[in-house]
Amino acid sequence: MALSTYVQQVLSRVLDTIHGEKRLERQVATCNEVVRSIAGLHPGLGLDEAAIAEGAQRLMSLLKKESTWSRIERPDTPLASGSLLTGTRLDPSLASQLRKEISTSDRIDILCSFLKWSGVRIIGPELESFCHRPGTRLRIITTSYMGATDMKAVD
Repeated sequence: MALSTYVQQVLSRVLDTIHGEKRLERQVATCNEVVRSIAGLHPGLGLDEAAIAEGAQRLMSLLKKESTWSRIERPDTPLASGSLLTGTRLDPSLASQLRKEISTSDRIDILCSFLKWSGVRIIGPELESFCHRPGTRLRIITTSYMGATDMKAVD
């Protein structure tokens, strides 16, 4: 795992140095060269099909055909990487990020130590709207240990 992280960091540094016209195409070509090199070193693993297609685009969302969303406001903090939200005026607020995630979700699973009304009320309207959309599912796992959870928040 440490080696793959290292190679990822090296490749990321290289891709960050590519600027100018046709930046994406040049980045894709660089990645495909790396994949071809690995495929040559390890034939038989099926890596020949691992190349990135020409004209590649980043998939930003999946919508159902009947969706009425015209523009989705994406969270500022990607789920794929850790984010430290410090509460300063320079960082997005946790509440704003949760609102954006809730509004674009069709399923929410929350695992938390306790629920407090002071926290739930901030995202309450988004949670209620979420629960009224067809085909959505909200699951919350919490505890009442030491009375830390507010019953009003659970309701």
